[in-house]
Amino acid sequence: METIDEGGMVADRVVVNGASIRPVKQPAALFTGAHAPPSDLRVRRHISWERASILFLILFYAAAVSYSWHRVWWTPQPLGLDAGADVFSEGRALRTTSVLADDIGDRAVTTPGNKVAAQYLYDEGRKLQAFAAEHRPDLDVQVDWEEATGAVSMMLIHQRITNAYRGVHNLVVAITPKALPPGAKALLLNAHFDNTLGSPGASDCASCVGVLMEVARTVVADERVRLESPLLVLLNGAEETFLQASHGFAQSSKWAPQVGAFINLESTGNGGPDVVFQHTAHWTVETYAASAVFPRGSVIGQDIFDMGLLPADTDFRMFSYGHHGAWPGLDIAFLLDAAAYHTDRDTTSRIRAGTLQAAGDNLMAVVPAMAARLARGAAEGARGPARASAYMDFLGLYMITWSPEVARWVHALPLVLAAAAAVAAGLPPW
Repeated sequence: METIDEGGMVADRVVVNGASIRPVKQPAALFTGAHAPPSDLRVRRHISWERASILFLILFYAAAVSYSWHRVWWTPQPLGLDAGADVFSEGRALRTTSVLADDIGDRAVTTPGNKVAAQYLYDEGRKLQAFAAEHRPDLDVQVDWEEATGAVSMMLIHQRITNAYRGVHNLVVAITPKALPPGAKALLLNAHFDNTLGSPGASDCASCVGVLMEVARTVVADERVRLESPLLVLLNGAEETFLQASHGFAQSSKWAPQVGAFINLESTGNGGPDVVFQHTAHWTVETYAASAVFPRGSVIGQDIFDMGLLPADTDFRMFSYGHHGAWPGLDIAFLLDAAAYHTDRDTTSRIRAGTLQAAGDNLMAVVPAMAARLARGAAEGARGPARASAYMDFLGLYMITWSPEVARWVHALPLVLAAAAAVAAGLPPW
């Protein structure tokens, strides 16, 4: 018997008595014992795996984008007017917001409504003072109405101006545990109650005032909240006229020397959420990241402001060192739905449900934490330079921060890796 190869096929030819028997052809692979499928089948399977991988990636990214979008707009369930006195209530914060934006209306500087709003907030502060006198013998609550006059040389849209003011209103609610030693540094919470012309100013920034008034009320009503530093709530009546009232407070208020750190609350949109977008001193944003219930923030906002790319400003500039002020602090703002910002659409009804609840829940956690850091000496050297830090949140679930030293290494690492890859490939690193 002979074995021959005919066109890639194996044939057996058997010669019997000089005659050849017709060969039976078999695939060479079968004959040799291999079991690989035909090449066209392997190609089809390869294409199927490619399509499955692409489909998986599409579904994965669609799910990731969908969940990220959900987290951006997510807010907690808001509590109403009937919520317990010992918890923060969006309903009560919105009630204050509505009085300012809907009942009083125009509160721009020099208008009658500005002083009416100041009187309303002063009366609300006195109610809180009376409640504390009756129910919280461990707290000393004072309410002060100050008027500031002064001037500041400042940059406005890349031009230096002198911004002079007279008789702008500042309302201060001071909450001090009586057990604290004299001279203890205080945590300042700030928001403005004036509005820009042509806008009801519900979100910007009657809602901020509503949140801070409700925070102050909850701190007094809830005996479980233990302040290790005094708390000053500043409600200023002249922010839209280029930060006049906050400058007046920092320069002339009798409460200013007591301040050790601050949190400024602002708004550029009715949709929330409350986002940290500026800070001074690493410990401030570090404390926020560790204590906030729904931490949100990104150092990108700080970069934009520091580079002067946005022709806007907040009271943060008058308080923080590195600018006109002398204190470490945080700048927090509502960001989404900015189409209503400084327009007649900035109404109370447009404020998205849950936005103020999230801000209040965050502050009720952050305020005691920052007060504790102040008590441990974080304010030492407050009237000198301090390091900022880099920070970012992950979908509002948690926040990471890192120091300037680590940031420099992180930012330099891609350049080092690119140069190393170029050298490894035999290319000049430049």
